Amino acid sequence: MGKEGIEKLCRRLAVERARTLRTIGRAIEENDLLMPSGTDDLSVMDILELIATSDTEFTSDAVLLKGTSQVGPFLHPLYFIRVASESRGKLLTELSSMTDEDLDRPYLSTGMTVRKVVEELITDECEHLRPALERYIESKGN
Repeated sequence: MGKEGIEKLCRRLAVERARTLRTIGRAIEENDLLMPSGTDDLSVMDILELIATSDTEFTSDAVLLKGTSQVGPFLHPLYFIRVASESRGKLLTELSSMTDEDLDRPYLSTGMTVRKVVEELITDECEHLRPALERYIESKGN
């Protein structure tokens, strides 16, 4: 894969997060946070928490943030957008400093490689989490 491949992976992560944050910024408001998203009994806030915590789980900040909520009903979505941008930035920084060997190393006890975990982050965000928010936004307009 080499450095070019790692940079491509980082770009894909950055692009998907930017799309998600644009979706949130355009249409999610504070009074939406506790509403059901229409996906697996998750509220809008649950989906935002999944997005924010997925990044911090794989960075060195994970130990510090474990068990703390990134989003709450008292927080404005713009605050969430800032937190999510920062967490993705930290993840991208750590990924860009990795080698192919680092990316192919198993992550904790899951047996999945770091590369596979990152691919799943991309897939989850672009195929599950953002579409759930988009469905919620569409239903809100009806």
